[in-house]
Amino acid sequence: MYLRPSMRDIMYYDNVSEANRLKYANGFVWQVPIRSDFSDQGFSIPYHKYRNQPEISTNFKYGTKHISDDDVLIYAESLTEIITYLISIVDSENWKSRKTWLISLQNELWKIIN
Repeated sequence: MYLRPSMRDIMYYDNVSEANRLKYANGFVWQVPIRSDFSDQGFSIPYHKYRNQPEISTNFKYGTKHISDDDVLIYAESLTEIITYLISIVDSENWKSRKTWLISLQNELWKIIN
């Protein structure tokens, strides 16, 4: 569900010298593996299908940055609104299953935040 790397995902170099262990967070490998369960979890807003239809495409926004759990919840709620709109215009994607996933993500985030 939520793609925050867990502590078990963090990797360390083998045979790190004591000097490098002190300097580089115990020999931490800075590239952390992130898994994705797309397409079972996640979705892509179909902007490419509607970019020439401003009455539809103005409902979509793209953007990314590091955000807090609180902000992820806000975005998940906004994305749920977008999916509700896509369901209403009968887009060909299975948006109901995506909406179910997003709602489960929101439930998970509420548990983390509280």
